[in-house]
Amino acid sequence: MHTRANAFTDPSWEYAIVGGTGAFRMATGYNVGRPVSLTRTPSGTVHIVTHYDAFFSLRC
Repeated sequence: MHTRANAFTDPSWEYAIVGGTGAFRMATGYNVGRPVSLTRTPSGTVHIVTHYDAFFSLRC
């Protein structure tokens, strides 16, 4: 499944940032973006590409 979205006309999406890997494993925050593409991987997860502004903080 591969879906393309128009980044300039579709409504914005907001995502929570609840962690990551490496130095970003303690990241929290959110990003507000417009979807560019959504791709389902063979393992069943979804890879989302957005044009966005992110706001986050790192806890040490």
